[in-house]
Amino acid sequence: MSSVFTPIDSNLEGNFKFWMPYNQPDTEEILTETLYEVTKKQIFKENSYTLTTSVLIKNSEHKKVSPIEWKFVQPFTEENDKNIRYGFTLGLDEHSQDFYVSCKEKLDKWLDCLSSTCIMSGIENDFSIVKRIGKGKSAEVYLAISNENSQKYAIKAIEKATLNAQSMSNLIEEIKIMRSLNHPNILKLHRVYESDSHIYLVLDYFEEGDLYSRIIKKKNFTEAAVAKFSQKLFEVLEYLDSKNIVHRDIKLENILMVSNENDYDFKLADFGLASKLGEGLTQICGSPGYIAPEILNRFSYGTKADVFSAGAVIYILLSGSMPFYGREVKQIIISNREAKINFHQKVWETISSGAVNFLQNIMDPRPSFRVSASEALKHPWFKTQNFEKFYVEAKVNSKLF
Repeated sequence: MSSVFTPIDSNLEGNFKFWMPYNQPDTEEILTETLYEVTKKQIFKENSYTLTTSVLIKNSEHKKVSPIEWKFVQPFTEENDKNIRYGFTLGLDEHSQDFYVSCKEKLDKWLDCLSSTCIMSGIENDFSIVKRIGKGKSAEVYLAISNENSQKYAIKAIEKATLNAQSMSNLIEEIKIMRSLNHPNILKLHRVYESDSHIYLVLDYFEEGDLYSRIIKKKNFTEAAVAKFSQKLFEVLEYLDSKNIVHRDIKLENILMVSNENDYDFKLADFGLASKLGEGLTQICGSPGYIAPEILNRFSYGTKADVFSAGAVIYILLSGSMPFYGREVKQIIISNREAKINFHQKVWETISSGAVNFLQNIMDPRPSFRVSASEALKHPWFKTQNFEKFYVEAKVNSKLF
């Protein structure tokens, strides 16, 4: 099998050299244990190895390292008349290395540790597919059950034949970003598998569906619930901002609800368009009706673009309608680019001025005037539990922030 990740791995390794000279890796240690390699004379040689979040370190007299972030992992067993040997292969073909362990339990331990960093094989051995729960242009999403602990997962299956240079670059970025994230309100990527035909992303699964489905089902939300949801959402954006990551597709469908007991516990999902900030992003992407105007105007943009999109989500939760609308997508985009927010519908008479003021600050069409995620979290709308009282106080001073 050829792996679509091999070119990245070769760049990290330096022309496919499995072992490289040791340099102090700035990564977190995961595991240090004994492994066995077979020498050219077919002798099993014991050595200590340290696995980190990005490299495997050979703790020999002259330490060596091997980048493992994009290496393909395949377990194996070798049987003869006397015993069974267990091990795993890192890499593919002539650019690979076999490692042996002392028992099956050790193999399972190493595979579990490697699974958070490498590209795994044999997804059919680890998960049982229940049913398809979603379909896109180049990917399908399945509900699956772990064969190890019967836990439910969502598996995103991406057909390799549909990947071009741009979509492959986006997929690599998605995997890199999701592996770097650890936040209670962000969907977790557990493993990445590859087969001859597909790439599989193993993700958290939640039966409650997305925020769009919740709105259709529930019709309306209390302002207190929206405020609590908004605070959690902006804590996520503050976290992404601290890592210089822009999601670029925040919308109702990409927010998964965790519980049916409240309307504010969620997981932000789908990092397919997410990107690390470089010298300045200019690519137009996102979903019409949510896109920050600087993106549509082809200006350089940063994490404040997500703040605007989050504002569109909150506007919908409070009012039950889209902030930008049109009969056709083209009309929605024009309205979205102009970013003129309407607070004149009757529904806004029942919503506090604090909420309106908050939206005005996070949906300002001018990025330099729009607040950041951390600034938004300081808004007084989050500090009150009595919205009726806050509504009266806010009327006295409409420019609260």
